[in-house]
Amino acid sequence: MAVVSVGCATLVTWLLHSLLGSTLAPLFCAAVATSTWYGGLRSGLLGIALSTLAINHLLQKSTGLDHGVSLVMFVLVVLFISSLIAALCSAKQQAEMALTKLKASEDALRETQALFESFMSHTPATAFIKDPTGRFIYVNQFMERAFNRKRADWIGKTDFELFPYPQAQQWRNNDLTVLTIGEAIQRLETASHTDGEHHYMSFKFPVTDISGQRLVAGICIDITEQKRLEAERNHLLVREQEARRQAEAANRSKDEFLAMVSHDLRTPLGAILSWAELLQMRHFSTITTSQALKSIERCAKAQKQLIEDLLDTTRIVHGQMRLQTRPIDLLQVMAAALDTVRPTASSKKIQMESLLEPVGLVSGDPERLQQVFWNLLSNAVKFTPEGGRVTVQLEQVQDWTQIMVTDTGKGISPEFLPFVFERFHQAESRTKRTGGLGLGLAITHYIVELHQGTIQAQSPGLGQGATFIVQLPLMVKQ
Repeated sequence: MAVVSVGCATLVTWLLHSLLGSTLAPLFCAAVATSTWYGGLRSGLLGIALSTLAINHLLQKSTGLDHGVSLVMFVLVVLFISSLIAALCSAKQQAEMALTKLKASEDALRETQALFESFMSHTPATAFIKDPTGRFIYVNQFMERAFNRKRADWIGKTDFELFPYPQAQQWRNNDLTVLTIGEAIQRLETASHTDGEHHYMSFKFPVTDISGQRLVAGICIDITEQKRLEAERNHLLVREQEARRQAEAANRSKDEFLAMVSHDLRTPLGAILSWAELLQMRHFSTITTSQALKSIERCAKAQKQLIEDLLDTTRIVHGQMRLQTRPIDLLQVMAAALDTVRPTASSKKIQMESLLEPVGLVSGDPERLQQVFWNLLSNAVKFTPEGGRVTVQLEQVQDWTQIMVTDTGKGISPEFLPFVFERFHQAESRTKRTGGLGLGLAITHYIVELHQGTIQAQSPGLGQGATFIVQLPLMVKQ
């Protein structure tokens, strides 16, 4: 480049020498400048050397001090110009490199931003960034959809402007914890949605912006469904444990029940066999023989009652108990049941009080209803000590006939009261020394329900008596 530039300048100068005279510097300065601009500093120095030789050749006819000074001045000027142009070229190159790097950085930044937005847009969790005052500066699309709010509704606002105060305060406290300790935290948080309250597992952590300011970023995963499934699983586990406990208790009760059945069947049978053998082996007086026959009869009736209770329980279990219903007057049924238990009550010196008011007719099976009232009355007499009192009340309550049997006996514990009508639950305090299988109340409950009625037991506690209330629907008058 230097040779070409200087050569052109020399040729033009030689051709125009007659016109230019001694004014040679401008063309060679331009040649040096061109060499430096396109070829660099080395090319510029070479151009200076060549230009100096060319000028010296063209001015060889000139002598003296002016010739030498002109060459020195020329060299200094073109050195300055060459250095300046070289500096400009270097600055230009650096500017072009910086511009290229800046463009590359901008492209990389745009690519990173696009990648970040794509990542945040497809993240199946709410994500956000807040400034130190708690104002949102970024939320992802999932958060917009989750709370049905556009990004413009979030930016620049705090939790207190968007959510109820208790929730906002909880979140702000967690944000302040992150800003204070400068570390990530994990918290269980709740948020109100249009379909109710949701539970979130929140991961909050500090980030720093370009100015060095600490911000709070967070990713929150909705675990509402997991919490619901966990609650259902725990509920099912509790129910399974309760069912297992009840099954184990029922099995124990069945074992105890079978032992009780065996005992209660064997005891009267043993007495019957003993008296039968004695009566065959010896001759007793008329009084002793009469006592023996009464004992045999009493034991046989006890066995008959046990067997009937077992048969009724079997019918109940298989749904085979049937009613022969007809319109009946409960006064007659109650009177028959009272007459049955009065001898036993008299032998224990128990006072029987009956408050029977005339009521309307009910539709029912008289034998089964008499069985209900006999069970209630016999239990009241059985569990009432000598000198106690049993009260029977019959009255009409709106469209119902109500029968109340109250005793001053042993009462029922609060723990056993909910199970008093179940087949295999028995209160030892009420059965241990009195005999019986404890099936009477279960049968009674079932018969009352067959009559579309209700029965309930009440007791203040052990030693404070008990009350059984039966309600049966009255027949509609035509």
